[in-house]
Amino acid sequence: MTSDEWESSCSVLEMLEAIPASRFHYQLLSFTVSICQRMSHLLPRESLAALTVVEHYLAGQATEAEVQAANTMAADGCRKARIKVTFKPVRIHSRERAAMIIQTATTLDAWQAAKNAALACVDLLEVDPVKLLRNSLGNPFADDKK
Repeated sequence: MTSDEWESSCSVLEMLEAIPASRFHYQLLSFTVSICQRMSHLLPRESLAALTVVEHYLAGQATEAEVQAANTMAADGCRKARIKVTFKPVRIHSRERAAMIIQTATTLDAWQAAKNAALACVDLLEVDPVKLLRNSLGNPFADDKK
């Protein structure tokens, strides 16, 4: 992807596929956190606690080990969100989907967390994640314009 393609792209998935995840680990997690904060009304208490640990990690106030330990809280949040309030067969509920993003973020798989967050952003928030991704990463191909 070139710098101009990045700036004109309308597909967050194509944009995510094009960037080197290891080089943009923190920015991808920041993108994920910004989306999860917008979904905080959907998240159970345990998922919110795990999200706080990821936020502290991004601020340099928590270690990778602490984030990975928060995965247990995030898993508890997923289980809590999964509790059915009806007997109708249901696919994944929005609460569970939001909680699953936090669980992925606590594994520190920044790219997968960003992908899940981007898809949920469209489905659950009806917000276009492209602008959010550009705000989080800038233009990773800007040096290619020379």
